[in-house]
Amino acid sequence: MFRLGVDVGGTNTDVVLLKGNDVVRLAKVPTSKDVTGGIIEAVTKVLPEVDDAQLKVSAVMVGTTHFLNAVLQKKLEKLQKVAVIRLSGPASSDLPPFVDWPEDLKEAVCGYIALVSGGYEISGVPSNTVSRDQILEVIKEIRELGIKYVAVSGLFSTINRSQELLVKQIFTEIAPDLHVTLSHEIGSVGLLERENATILNASLRRMADSTISAMEKAISAAVPSSKLFLVQNDGTLLFPGRARKYPIFTFSSGPVNSMRGAAFLTGLKNAFVIDVGGTSSDVGVLVNGFPRPAGVELEIGGIRSNFRMPDTVSVGIGGSSVITLGDDVSIGPTSVGYELMEKSKAFGGDTYTAFDYGLVSGLTSIEGADRSEVSELTKDQCEKLSEKIKEQFSHVISLLKVNDEDITLVVVGGGAFLVPEQLDGVGKVIKPAKYSGVANAVGAAIAKVSAEVEILESYETLSREAAKEKLLEMAEKQIASVGGVLSSFEVLDQSEVPISYIPGKFHRLYIKAVADLDFENVQSGTPFATGPTMPTEEIHEEETNVHPHILHPSSVSYHAPATLPLKTLQDLVIDPVKGWKLDEVDVEYIALGSAFLGSGGGGNAYLGKIRTILHLKRGKEIYVIPPASLEEDANVAPAAFIGAPSTLLERLSTGEEVLRCFKKLSPPADAVVPVEIGGCNSMEPLIIGALLELPVCDCDGMGRAFPRIPMVTWYFRERVKWLESKSYLCGSNGKVIEVDGYASNSQMEAKIIPHVVALGMLAGIVTPAVSKETLIEHGVVGTLSKSWLLGRSVVRARNEHSDPVAAMCQEGGGRLLVSGKIVDVQRSFENGIGLGSVKISGRTDVTVEFQNEFLIVKDSNETVLAVVPDIIAMVDTDSGRPILSEEVRYGLRVSVVVLPAPAILRSVESLKYIGPACFGFEGIECNFELPAVSESVLVIADENGKFKVNNSKEEWPSRRLEHSQLHEEQPNPTDNRWQSSTLRFVIVFQKQQHGTPERSKQDRSFSCTAES
Repeated sequence: MFRLGVDVGGTNTDVVLLKGNDVVRLAKVPTSKDVTGGIIEAVTKVLPEVDDAQLKVSAVMVGTTHFLNAVLQKKLEKLQKVAVIRLSGPASSDLPPFVDWPEDLKEAVCGYIALVSGGYEISGVPSNTVSRDQILEVIKEIRELGIKYVAVSGLFSTINRSQELLVKQIFTEIAPDLHVTLSHEIGSVGLLERENATILNASLRRMADSTISAMEKAISAAVPSSKLFLVQNDGTLLFPGRARKYPIFTFSSGPVNSMRGAAFLTGLKNAFVIDVGGTSSDVGVLVNGFPRPAGVELEIGGIRSNFRMPDTVSVGIGGSSVITLGDDVSIGPTSVGYELMEKSKAFGGDTYTAFDYGLVSGLTSIEGADRSEVSELTKDQCEKLSEKIKEQFSHVISLLKVNDEDITLVVVGGGAFLVPEQLDGVGKVIKPAKYSGVANAVGAAIAKVSAEVEILESYETLSREAAKEKLLEMAEKQIASVGGVLSSFEVLDQSEVPISYIPGKFHRLYIKAVADLDFENVQSGTPFATGPTMPTEEIHEEETNVHPHILHPSSVSYHAPATLPLKTLQDLVIDPVKGWKLDEVDVEYIALGSAFLGSGGGGNAYLGKIRTILHLKRGKEIYVIPPASLEEDANVAPAAFIGAPSTLLERLSTGEEVLRCFKKLSPPADAVVPVEIGGCNSMEPLIIGALLELPVCDCDGMGRAFPRIPMVTWYFRERVKWLESKSYLCGSNGKVIEVDGYASNSQMEAKIIPHVVALGMLAGIVTPAVSKETLIEHGVVGTLSKSWLLGRSVVRARNEHSDPVAAMCQEGGGRLLVSGKIVDVQRSFENGIGLGSVKISGRTDVTVEFQNEFLIVKDSNETVLAVVPDIIAMVDTDSGRPILSEEVRYGLRVSVVVLPAPAILRSVESLKYIGPACFGFEGIECNFELPAVSESVLVIADENGKFKVNNSKEEWPSRRLEHSQLHEEQPNPTDNRWQSSTLRFVIVFQKQQHGTPERSKQDRSFSCTAES
């Protein structure tokens, strides 16, 4: 039985004919503008001139980046207008659809936006019911606009998909000609990112339908006996009907095909792969024969998304890359592409290319190439090019590595000659002797079928073992339904995540499995439901007279710049009367830096950053002042969101939650201050400051993030008149709840939490106001400044193409503990707090335990490497992006660093409330080896009360530190970074029976500097 593998690249279309596992014939032709023309030309070349019945080609598997290129290359004429329906009720209105899209793509795709009744709580219970009347009104308006493609996204639809299915059911009944894409079928938790991916998919459906229809017609004419399949992002097969509906799932099939082909040609299941094409090279990692999934960040054409893609990195070097000669030779990223044989010097053209370099160096040759035409390319220039190429490939390999061990590298593709035999960090380079140039087509030909199943089960009604068996049986049935051979059934990925806030011990179970396609009995059509299989829920609808909230695309939107400018302290905008005036770059720095201080908790600052910058774009102003400049009788109100961080990712802010609480204050606030600097709560005070024209204090009550209100410094030090104090809460429904009558810090939390739960695990909150004296003496001063400096250090490293992790450690006085890959994640929930542990395999294997925040790091010998209150941050090794505890998953490449806690958190008094014993780590030493970095503000007031830059805050020189240096770096007495009030002591806490920790009299030692 024969099968054809086809890979459509930007330059060439490759085809191989396989019989069993043997390559019989191959062809490489230029890719045609219409895609199908090149496919038919290549297929015709490989098919022997025999009767089709004799040949029996059972399947044609096609991989193409055609749909991805429409987005990346901004072929706006290929993208369709999309109507977006968000099932959210009043929630999320402050961050509407398209809010973070590039302007050109938004203009091309955004056709209509409606926020309608609907959405779920994190428990899976409806927060608002779907209104049939609203949906009918929306359908009428969409029809009037002539829009054919619709994207539907509902709050927490990944937990309960019923409402999205109901909306689609209404469309099928009333408007069957409109094409609807549902978000739960596309992405994961994170409403904005999942919605973005859904919109992208919807905008490509017309292009997918026409392209795939043309493919089917052409393949049917050329190979009548065969069935067409497309290859998706994970290297498995899509039926044409499913590919028409979900073109986004084919985005990365090109690099995936090459990696799978490399595995087939070498017999290796675990290796690095470089596929060198004409214009660029794709580098990825094989794990058990399939591409390793990408990390937590995914951006397509400048649009944040959260669907699954392979972990690949592109390098602008290929066989057709342009070489620039001069004092400093260079190669790429520009390329002559498919015009190599017209433009290359070796073929009589006027452009030096990578092929010319290979020809002169004796690495490659093509019939018709004339070496005499490239005689001006000297040996010295070729040696310099060789070093440049080696440097670039070695660098990208280092980005993908998770430890220092040498790796095995497989090199395929038509430009494989460019990759040297010796690369840094590579133990062995393998270049397959046969079919290397068409490895991508081979990878398409060997693609398997797959099944994805996701279920929600209660372990009170079904045992864990029975639930997992049920999941496995569902996957096997799905594999069989798509023509898979059950004897080859293999589980690729599975997970088990407890669902908090739902009684009944509910868990979400997921499995992904693959199997060989049964070529003797290939089935056609789309024999299974789209998207992961989930239980069927009862569908409800409600009649209402409430009209949908129709939005017009705003002229004000946010899109993250590709590169942020690097500011100095002298670039800060200082108003001598009002203070430090923040601009958009300042907010970017603070949001990035505060995410490190969140220590894995505190929520994602990205959404708050967008809201803050949008207010600046609308003309609002934000001023930051040091606490010392406040009036003596100033009434300072702490602002924050409270609840589950994962809720904030779905139920986006209305913009009113905290604002309504502030409007209830009596007396009104004179200034606003963050409760915690870590994560999303660093942004909310800035927004309040902008809206109410209040100064924001450069200070907070944690110096990081903690999971509980009693861990705020000015509260656990009892600096509040409790019986006279009030707190205010407000959910997305707009109703403000007043909470009072508590006599202590712990009583305040006990009274607040039930309201938070009732509000769906998310509320804006204003806690009891504090005074100037309290902020100065009992707050953590300078934390907005610290966040700015940390964020700037990472931006500098990115701009200089140096190590962002090293830069952040240098700026924060921290230390790298380990870089490696996450190999195991355990999770549970207790009293609304996410508990668990993360195992990381690297040079040293470590376990990181968390309770919302990362709290303790131990090595394989149970030696404590870092512990709370010091700040433990987990970051994406490549980008330096901080990773939240709810984001950790198997396979991520991460670095774990520790930053010293502010001195106030290291005091004996503070450790009673925020030390290791408070989190259940009894008998753990607080061995503060890292000196506390001086906490100071960037902007101060002079003797006349005028604001100015703090000139005593020196600009630290830029230093590039490698990870190995960071492991060994010790404080240098001559380095100004360490000239601060430092305190080093070891304290062991034991828990008393009544739950209050006390210092052990048996083990206490103090070692202070003279300054302390």
